[in-house]
Amino acid sequence: MVDWDLPSKKVTIDFERSAAQTMELQFALQKTEWIPADDFRAKKVEQLEELRALAKKDPVELVVHLLESHGGTMTGDALEKELSGAVIAAEDFRKWWDNAKKALRESRKVVVPQKRTEALMLRDGDRTPAQAMVADFEAARDLKGMIKALESIAADIRAFDADLDALKKLINDIDEGVRKSARVQLGQSLQLLAARDEVISSCKSIELDPTAVRISDMLQTVEAQRLSDEIGQLPSIRQRTIYEAFPAAFGEGWVERIVQVFDRVG
Repeated sequence: MVDWDLPSKKVTIDFERSAAQTMELQFALQKTEWIPADDFRAKKVEQLEELRALAKKDPVELVVHLLESHGGTMTGDALEKELSGAVIAAEDFRKWWDNAKKALRESRKVVVPQKRTEALMLRDGDRTPAQAMVADFEAARDLKGMIKALESIAADIRAFDADLDALKKLINDIDEGVRKSARVQLGQSLQLLAARDEVISSCKSIELDPTAVRISDMLQTVEAQRLSDEIGQLPSIRQRTIYEAFPAAFGEGWVERIVQVFDRVG
C-alpha cells in the first residue's frame, strides 16, 4: 500500500505487475491478503534484487525459501509462475530450473517429482540422507520415478551403512509393485528389477531374498516377440543386464532364445 484516502475510503496499492492501483477500501480488504515481511512474496516486492542474487548464488536456498512460504509444497508450474520474469529472466528460466533441479536432488532438501504438474515437497530437516532417498522412492508415482530413485540409491549406497534395515525393506517392497505392473509395463518392470539388482550388487551387506522376483523369472513368462519389443525400448545398459539373465531363465536353450530376440531388436 503506497497511499490511502480514509475520508473517501480508497487506497492505492502497488501490485507486482500493476503499480498505483486505486480501489475502494472494502474491496481491497476482501481481495488482498496480509503476509509477513519474511514471506517470499513480500520479498519479491521489497527485496527483489536480493532474491535475484540468491537465484544465481544458491538456487537450492531460493527454492527452499519459496516452498516455506507456500506451506512446504507447490507444483513446478506454480514455482515457474512465481520466479519466471520477476526473479529470473523468462528466457533464462528453463536452463536455470534444469540446473536447480539437479542441485535440489543432490541436496536432498526437496523431493523433486518427474512431472512439472506434480508437487515439489520440502523435506523434514531431521531426516538422514538415507531416509531422504527412501522417501524419494516411496513418493514416486510410477515405475520411472522408482527406477530413478533406485539409481540415486546405488550411486550413494554408503549413506545406508548405518540404516540397512530401511534399504532391505525397500528392496523387499519392490516385489509387489513388479508383480502388479509386469502385465502392462513389462519393459519398465524389467528395468526396475535391473535397478534393484544394481543396488544389491553395490552393497555387500544385502542379499536378494530367495522368494523375490528375479529378471529370469519374468523372462520365462513372455513370448519372444513381446520381449523383443519391450527390450528394444530400454537403455543399452539395462538391456545388457536383462540379456545376462537369459542362461538362468532358459537353461541350455538360452542361446536360441536370445538369438530370437536379437533378430527382432536388430
